[in-house]
Amino acid sequence: DPYFDEFPNLRKFKFDSKNIEISSKSLSNFDAVILVTDHDSFDYELIKKNSKLIIDTRGRYKPSDNIIRA
Repeated sequence: DPYFDEFPNLRKFKFDSKNIEISSKSLSNFDAVILVTDHDSFDYELIKKNSKLIIDTRGRYKPSDNIIRA
């Protein structure tokens, strides 16, 4: 999410998760991308081209062999 550098601590949970730059190199390092927020600043074509699997919870992509709508 471009609006958060780190995932905030919650009352019951603490996540050690940080924001990373979305690039072809960073996307290729992951087995799956989970799209949970929809921002105009995302390069959706770059994400689609360089992701092995996309789990799309926002309905941004059409389902295909490597895109699942959740």
